[in-house]
Amino acid sequence: MDPIIKRTPLNRVAEASEMASIIAFLAMDKSSYITGQNIVADGGMSVNAI
Repeated sequence: MDPIIKRTPLNRVAEASEMASIIAFLAMDKSSYITGQNIVADGGMSVNAI
């Protein structure tokens, strides 16, 4: 198993559609009140402080 995937809590790499969903949300009017944020889509690696 790939060492990076092994350390990722979801045990997989993101699908392109998962990343696209985040981008699409940020492009919607529903996200208009969100400012100055970092959205982390890392499969849980940041939870483990990696």
